[in-house]
Amino acid sequence: MHDNPPPGQPNKETFTVQPGDEPTQFVDVVSMGVNQRALQVEHIVPGVLKLYAPGQYSLALRVSAPYKRPRTRVFVVGLDDQGGLTF
Repeated sequence: MHDNPPPGQPNKETFTVQPGDEPTQFVDVVSMGVNQRALQVEHIVPGVLKLYAPGQYSLALRVSAPYKRPRTRVFVVGLDDQGGLTF
């Protein structure tokens, strides 16, 4: 979240979450810029589309770590009639 390096510098590819019963780390998954009529999926994979036409999409988010069971959550995101994000 808020990983905005200077031009020419790489984005972070990993980050550390401190251990605990319910560790929390916030990340941007989907965004939409002002006056942007498209969904933007936040990722750093080269050559993969980031902007998607208005509509509803089902996204699966998978989190994994060494020696831990991976977790997957599915959510639906889209744009409403006024162009606002919906979850």
